[in-house]
Amino acid sequence: MYPLTLIDLLAIAALVVTIVAGFLLVKLLSSAGGVLSSLNRILKNNRKSIDSVLKDLPKITENVTEISSDAQVIVAALKEEQKVIEDVIRDVSDTVGAVSATAQAINEDVFSKVKALFKALAMLVNIILKRTGTADGSDSPGGDASDEGLSRKEARVLKRRSKKRRKQKKTKKVIDE
Repeated sequence: MYPLTLIDLLAIAALVVTIVAGFLLVKLLSSAGGVLSSLNRILKNNRKSIDSVLKDLPKITENVTEISSDAQVIVAALKEEQKVIEDVIRDVSDTVGAVSATAQAINEDVFSKVKALFKALAMLVNIILKRTGTADGSDSPGGDASDEGLSRKEARVLKRRSKKRRKQKKTKKVIDE
């Protein structure tokens, strides 16, 4: 026997690889045949359903187109309504602001007139008291008048005057507030 050369070894390796590849190719083709037969059986079983879907496909695309156009019309209408609603809200806001300002002005006006009325009444009460002689300007501290050498009757009169003046001051204070 003669020695094997490198070319002989490469030829043997190529032969082995070709045999293995051929075996795998045959196995792959037989598996592909099984897959193709299963696919063919599925197509036969569902032939009616597939045909009806293919038949209805143009109607489905028309419906989708109609729905899409209707949706665009609805969106456009909603945008217009949104603008109208925003305008209404702005108008209501302006009206509420105007009503609030008017109410505040009326409130301030009425309050100032009532205050002026109370001031006028206080002045009238003071004038009446001065004319009747009860507001003579003497301001007793409100203690016992008998200590100052006054009679009991005079002391009572002074106490009444003092009480009236205190009431007048309280009334005037309330009015000024």
